[in-house]
Amino acid sequence: KEALERLDSGLMFAASGRDQLAREQFNKFRTEFERQFAVEQSNITLPGEGELVDELSAAYKRYLARTDDYFKRPLTGPGNRSDEYFSRLLPEFENLKKIEDKILLLNQQNMERMNERALRNAASSIRLMITAFLVAVILAIASSRVLTRLIREPIIALTQAARAVSQG
Repeated sequence: KEALERLDSGLMFAASGRDQLAREQFNKFRTEFERQFAVEQSNITLPGEGELVDELSAAYKRYLARTDDYFKRPLTGPGNRSDEYFSRLLPEFENLKKIEDKILLLNQQNMERMNERALRNAASSIRLMITAFLVAVILAIASSRVLTRLIREPIIALTQAARAVSQG
């Protein structure tokens, strides 16, 4: 999104007559925007995202076509850069931002849903672990009682038999 903002700044430099700075800025951030856009195009994962990416692609192509014409326009007089910027480029730029915002919102909402699901799964896992721990404690107590009885009863029987033998 920032790269798109910087493209627009480059156009504003051109409107003020700073062509070299304008072209440098515009070309630098055009490359950056296109790099980031290529990443988005190769990472379409949500329903509706592909359509938004196609819409952004078409709008971006229109925007670039207008910028080519924009840089050729004079600074003053009829059909000057300022008039072209405010009548055509700014609305195209605003449209690009709007589409970009839709894509960002779609991905943000998806991340929030995935986060909520992860939190629910974590809470479920914690409950399951606590339940398993309690079952293990109950089994350990029951096992120790059974083992204690199994060991103690023969000892008691042996002790009673020894007393009986010693008493005659």
